[in-house]
Amino acid sequence: MKIIDWVVKKKTQPDEGVCISKCFAERYNEEEEVRTWNSDPAFRKILDPLNAGDNLKARKEAEALVRDFHDFADIYVWWVKSLLNERNCNEAKRVLHVGLSKSKQKYPLLNLMGEVEWRLGSLSEAIYWWIQGLMGQQTVRGFGGEVGAYLYLYHIAEILGLSSLAAQLRERVDFISPGKIRLSPVATNSLATLVRASDTKQIEKALRMVETRYFAPSPRVDPSSQQDDEIPELIRLAQDNSAGYDAREKAIQRLAEVGDSRAIGPLMQIYNTELHLIRLDANDAVDKIRARGE
Repeated sequence: MKIIDWVVKKKTQPDEGVCISKCFAERYNEEEEVRTWNSDPAFRKILDPLNAGDNLKARKEAEALVRDFHDFADIYVWWVKSLLNERNCNEAKRVLHVGLSKSKQKYPLLNLMGEVEWRLGSLSEAIYWWIQGLMGQQTVRGFGGEVGAYLYLYHIAEILGLSSLAAQLRERVDFISPGKIRLSPVATNSLATLVRASDTKQIEKALRMVETRYFAPSPRVDPSSQQDDEIPELIRLAQDNSAGYDAREKAIQRLAEVGDSRAIGPLMQIYNTELHLIRLDANDAVDKIRARGE
């Protein structure tokens, strides 16, 4: 089990609380990104020193390479990680803002911005960025392949006793990364301290909106059925462009039949990125799911 740990600074100013309308204002659009950490040998110039603890060299290499890869989010992520290793949160925020204005992918930077704000002790800002990150991840294949905002919002929901949402967020974390990534007890305690010192009513309201918008099944779905269990696998198959059209079409049709709103984001990603008939199937399924929820 991989555990993520953070040391959070004590905030000197009172937290103004979560702004609900701000959280759900869709400001960032995800673009398709085919590059990965090993797409270019030049990336090792950053990764090798970063993994070796040489943050200064990693930072300098990132600053140099970003000129050629200005729209690749991972460059900014690695750069920021080197800054955070040196506790330079202000510079990390500056780099993330630059990355958000240029990169194709936004959610890795949005999630990391949330972590920076958490480290600075500003829970309301952290929640804003994590919700923005989740909204982005909901639109990309496989939910972006990283646990990101789902992990942090899961722990917050659990702290607040929002058991249903916590279970669904935890399921999403384990769907993305079967290794069961969790925050460490130290990090969880720090997060709990911030939660209890904040306006929990506003936080709960924001999280319940996340649940309603992205996780709540249609009220017409029979709760005694086993349909919920098949949703992640159906989504995975629908998004698998290496699978045959017939298999993907059947998965999409089944998602439309079940009517679970969790499928809307992934189906819209298919509609926005695919170039053949499957995109129309996905759009039709979204219309049916939304109609069932009305």
